[in-house]
Amino acid sequence: MSDLRGRLLRAFRLEQKDHLAQLRAFLDHLESGCAPGGPEYQDAFRSAHTLKGTSRAVDLPVLESIAHHLESVLTALRDGRIQPSPNLASTLRRVFDGVEDYSGSVGVEDREPPIHLITLIEQLMTGESSQPRSPIASPNSSLPEQQVAVEDVSPQSPGPLTVRVPTSTLEGLSAGVHELRVEAARQANSGYELRVLTERLVSLEHEWSRLRQQGMAVGIDQTASLDLKIHQCVGTARGLLSDQTRHQSNLVKLGEGLENRVRQARTVPARDVLGDLGPVARDLARSQGKQLDFRAKGLETSVDRQVLGQLHESLLHMIRNAVDHGLETPEERVRQGKTPAGKLELVLRVTKNQLVTTLSDDGRGIDLEKVKAKALALGHAPNDDESALLNLLLLPEFSTVVTPGKLSGRGLGLAILKQVAEQLQGQVLLSRRQPFGTVVGLRTPLSITVQSLLLLRCQSQVFAIPTHAIDRLVRLLPEDLTILNGRSSYFLNGDAVPTVELSAILGLPGRGVRVEDGRLWGAVLRHGDKRFLLAVDGLLAQRDAEVSALILPGYNNPKLSGLFLLEDESICLVLNPSRLWDSLSAGGIVATRTGPEIDDKATKRASIVLVVDDSVTTRMLERGILETHGYQVVVAVDGEDALRQLKSQRIDLVISDVQMPLMDGFQLLAAIKTDPELFHLPVILLTSCADRVDRQRGLDLGAEAYLSKQGFDQEELLETVRQIA
Repeated sequence: MSDLRGRLLRAFRLEQKDHLAQLRAFLDHLESGCAPGGPEYQDAFRSAHTLKGTSRAVDLPVLESIAHHLESVLTALRDGRIQPSPNLASTLRRVFDGVEDYSGSVGVEDREPPIHLITLIEQLMTGESSQPRSPIASPNSSLPEQQVAVEDVSPQSPGPLTVRVPTSTLEGLSAGVHELRVEAARQANSGYELRVLTERLVSLEHEWSRLRQQGMAVGIDQTASLDLKIHQCVGTARGLLSDQTRHQSNLVKLGEGLENRVRQARTVPARDVLGDLGPVARDLARSQGKQLDFRAKGLETSVDRQVLGQLHESLLHMIRNAVDHGLETPEERVRQGKTPAGKLELVLRVTKNQLVTTLSDDGRGIDLEKVKAKALALGHAPNDDESALLNLLLLPEFSTVVTPGKLSGRGLGLAILKQVAEQLQGQVLLSRRQPFGTVVGLRTPLSITVQSLLLLRCQSQVFAIPTHAIDRLVRLLPEDLTILNGRSSYFLNGDAVPTVELSAILGLPGRGVRVEDGRLWGAVLRHGDKRFLLAVDGLLAQRDAEVSALILPGYNNPKLSGLFLLEDESICLVLNPSRLWDSLSAGGIVATRTGPEIDDKATKRASIVLVVDDSVTTRMLERGILETHGYQVVVAVDGEDALRQLKSQRIDLVISDVQMPLMDGFQLLAAIKTDPELFHLPVILLTSCADRVDRQRGLDLGAEAYLSKQGFDQEELLETVRQIA
């Protein structure tokens, strides 16, 4: 196959998804009782006509003929020669599924073409025309009325142009946009300083005028010269202030507009990523001798590609489970009074800035007695609560299947789904469908990169939590908290809501939530149908931010999902709300305090740590960890930058990478230990160089500790810092 044909077929596979989606939407329109006309009909006819042309372009004559016959069916529907019926809907769905299974495959040119689909369509048209139809019709044999219909529905103007951009390009653009917004915030700080300068110069001008009027002993020439200089300074400052204000406003507008465009570019219709699930599901069913009617709704919903990518694999596991465990053979279904073909429906919808994905089937359903028996066999003590029993299925290696099959039965599918949900800051919801079947729901953000966040303060550190997890914000009196079963609770609409300090969940030093004006701040978080109150030192602001992943080899703190830079270049760690619930037992009785942000350590000077690393992500992560535990942190990008900072300010401890440009960690360590003013300074090497020779070299040069990034342990780093600093 030539490169040109290969490129054409790849483009065709992507395009045909949109055409089939349009045809299915028209069929849904008919099944809802609407007349076979209007814009839905026009869109469907245009899709069939375009599918015919593109099939011809890539030399797939059977698909071309199928599309041609679909035009005939649509024309007959419009003219009333065919009436909508369950048989018509069922047949067309089989045709659309067959076209999708064939045209969406990678080796489409080598597969047996689905000629039988033409026969299905011809059966619908029986008696509607006496003109014979060949199995593979020529595109030039169109009936006159069909030619007219094509002319009637031809678009008057081209549709929106779609451009496919590599994900790496979009991610780089997103990062650049975030930096642009940070720069805009810096401009705002500069504007404030410039405003202060202007006010001081104006004050100086007034003071000088007053002194001169009082007869200050200054020569006339000198006085005139000072007058001129002051006026020039004031004029220049006012001009700079005006320019800076205007430029800052333009920069902010530019950044916001660009950020919105990038956000739109990052999102794609769910069909682009999840569109292959239908063919996969039908193939799995056929491999087991089963029949499947797979339907998908909401695939036109725009979602961040990164979210869809993680959903795809999880949904494949769910489909395997549904086909293998839930779906019966046609004979079994008929005996139970069901249709021979099982139903599997995927629905996507957006609710409160969250993506809700549900996969439901009408199969056997979940046998709660088997679940309970399996739980007892594994040493659990289950009760009869249906929700609690269903949640047991989310545990790793929990399966009620006695003999695992090729598709499923090893107890991994639902556990993987739960893991993906937690990574996406979402949650899994299982339920039984009545009168039979299973519903698996997954609630996730639309994007995990650009997030809507609430900034809050805890122990002098700023954290953020996604707003989709927040039920409400409260400001309450300390006496509003009640002790129940040895822990603090807050009564909200008659329900006792468990209450816990954020500092207790995160294991931060110091206890007590700061009370301001007699009240303390809290955020009520929702986890499924449960709620808990997170007590913090203050609620600061809401903002959208580009969240970076916590990337450091071996580092994994499930309570944190990412980080981003604040305007002052300090780190803000983003909390993972689903994992905060798992740590709720860390709380007890909420304590309160008044006065400064840091109470019992206010008089103790925080150690200043210099973090040296050429990786911006690693610098941000190490800085976030250390600042969270009460250390002041400054950063350097390499050894030379570190030496400049060591000469200009007091540092208590250096944590340095080894492999860096200009001056590496070993050279920096040697420079520190041979400098009379710096030789006493403790140095920790934290590096990916785990080689024993490198480790010995670092210790011989005078490093107090040599830690590896491979298998990175946050507690090990903190304990080492506590011992040395």
